Amino acid sequence: IFISLYSLVVFYLATKKYLAPFKPVIKFAMIKLIIFVTFWQGALIAFLFFLQVLEPIKGLTKGASSVFMQNFLICIEAVPLA
Repeated sequence: IFISLYSLVVFYLATKKYLAPFKPVIKFAMIKLIIFVTFWQGALIAFLFFLQVLEPIKGLTKGASSVFMQNFLICIEAVPLA
C-alpha cells in the first residue's frame, strides 16, 4: 500500500504543472482513498475468515474465498465510483 501511494504522489508531483488545467487533486485523492480502503477491506475480510465469522465458499479454501470476496466487492464498489 505504501509503494502504490508513494508512486501516486511522485507521479502527481512530476506532472502537476502539466495537469493543472484539469484540476486533478480530487481525482488523485479518490484514487488514494480507493487504495487505502481496499487494503483495509481485504484485511477485514481475511480477519473475518480467520475468526470463522465467514464460511469459505464451497470448493474454495479460506484464502481463495477471501480473495474472491474482496475482488467481487471491488467490482461492485467500482460501479458508482466510475
